[in-house]
Amino acid sequence: MKDFDARHLVQTVVELGGNFLRFQPVGYLAYYPSKVLPVHEELGKRDLIVEVAQECRRAGIHQYCYVGYGVALMLTRDYIKKYPM
Repeated sequence: MKDFDARHLVQTVVELGGNFLRFQPVGYLAYYPSKVLPVHEELGKRDLIVEVAQECRRAGIHQYCYVGYGVALMLTRDYIKKYPM
């Protein structure tokens, strides 16, 4: 998390000739300030969606953010009790 560099990510897309970046800001934890999903403890005040979006705009790259919510590993009984919808 601490080493994530949105500029480097987007520059790699540009170097590969891409014009679109599909970005998943949630693994087992959210990489943005979420009120619904548990947030990665190293996030601090960062918002990786915003960081990537700003770099994509600067480089003229389209961005699509998605959340693969509902993965069986995330929906354990303890998770649902801790984060009710």
